[in-house]
Formats: sequence, C-alpha cells, structure tokens
Amino acid sequence: MEAHESKQTLQCARCNADFVGTVMDMGLALDGPSRAGQWLIKPSHCPPCLEVVTREEAEKAEQFRCEQRLFEWVEICPPAYRGTKDGGPTVEARIEALPEWRELSEHRLGKVGLILRGRTGTYKSRAMFHLLRQYFFAEPKPSIVAVTSGEFDRQCRDAAGTFKLSSWFYSLESASVVFIDDLGKTKWTPATAGQFWELVDARTKKLRPIFITTNLSGETLIEHLGVAKDVAEPLLRRLRENCKVVVMKGEQT
Repeated sequence: MEAHESKQTLQCARCNADFVGTVMDMGLALDGPSRAGQWLIKPSHCPPCLEVVTREEAEKAEQFRCEQRLFEWVEICPPAYRGTKDGGPTVEARIEALPEWRELSEHRLGKVGLILRGRTGTYKSRAMFHLLRQYFFAEPKPSIVAVTSGEFDRQCRDAAGTFKLSSWFYSLESASVVFIDDLGKTKWTPATAGQFWELVDARTKKLRPIFITTNLSGETLIEHLGVAKDVAEPLLRRLRENCKVVVMKGEQT
C-alpha cells in the first residue's frame, strides 16, 4: 500500500487554534474484526506553537543533562571540595583569586598531566577539583577517577586479594583522567608502589594524563612512596616529562 499526503484543517493541541497541516495516510488498515481506521501521521501543533514546544523540549533536555552531569560529578568530588554552586563549602571566587589559578585554568585536558605541589592549606585539592569540574562539564565528557593516596593503596590491595587486579588496573589505565590526591601522605606497600609505576608507565605511553597533589618534592615523594630503587629514577623522569608542575603558595595576603 502506498502512502498519501493531503492538506487538512487540524486543531493545535497547545493553543486550540485551527491550522492547515499536512497529513500522511500510510494506507495501513488497523487489525481487528472491523478493520476500520487508517494509520495517519499528522502534526499536533500549529507552526508558532511547534517552535515554542520544540524550544521547551530542548530546554528540558538540557536541564536534565545538566542535572545528570551534576549527579555524576558529586559522586566524584568529595563534599568538602565541592563549590557553593554544587552545595559545598568551597567558595569558587577564592579559588579563582589564587595567584596560580590563571595558569591552572589555562591547562587543557590532553596528554600532559598536572602536579600541584605545596604545603598544607594552599588549596591544592580544592583548586584541582575546581579545574576537573571544568573538564567534566565540557563536551565530550571525560571519565575521571579521583582517589586519595590511601584509597589507591587500599583499592590496589583489595583488588589483588580478590583476583580483580587486572580489571581495577584497566579502569585506571583507560580513564580520561586519573587524579591521586595527597600523594605520599601514606606509606604504600611495595606491591602498591609497583602498581603505581605500572600505571604511570602505561598512561604516559598512551598519552593519557595523570593529575597529582602533594606536599613533597620529587625525590622526597619517591622515598615516601617506597618505590623500588630500580624504578625510582624512571618513575620520577616520567612524571617530570609528562606533567606540568605548579607550586601552590595559597591565598595572597
């Protein structure tokens, strides 16, 4: 059966005004004892209302996308580091007033990672999450794994103990961003330190960035991590070659 189109007077579902619209008669009888009726495709809104409805639907879709993105973001960012727009205590204006913020905000998500180094209280973690939020709400949305130094150690040991080390490692290796907060704050087992080296090696080879905050300089950091001597030098070299280092000084006084 062939489809036929015709002009018909219809009533708008939004404003109830009559308008002339194109109706498609697909020529398919409905199943049933009487086989009465036809499959018709016809507009339900007049042209002015269709523009309004289309715009409203697009706005609703965008609002849903933003709400979904925010829900996903708060699952990544700890409550203490969320900005006020996300219901957290961190005042965005204070982060953006930091002397280092302009340099951080210009760091583009790509193959080069970022290391924020400085003493406690210089807003390293807050600044890093503020930057990651900008990445996360852009398109295309990156996959972000954010863990503390202690969480990295616990997850590594748990994965090894449950024979899930390969899948755990792959989730970190393949993520758009891996961020380890307060690296060097906790003493790792040799096995965890070895997996960290493997992760840095794998991600840098695949041109995927690593983001780090730490209180420690390079050599001191390697010592605190307990990395084996034979990988200490290449690990430090990989980090320096593939990450931009920014020394955080904190708020201006």
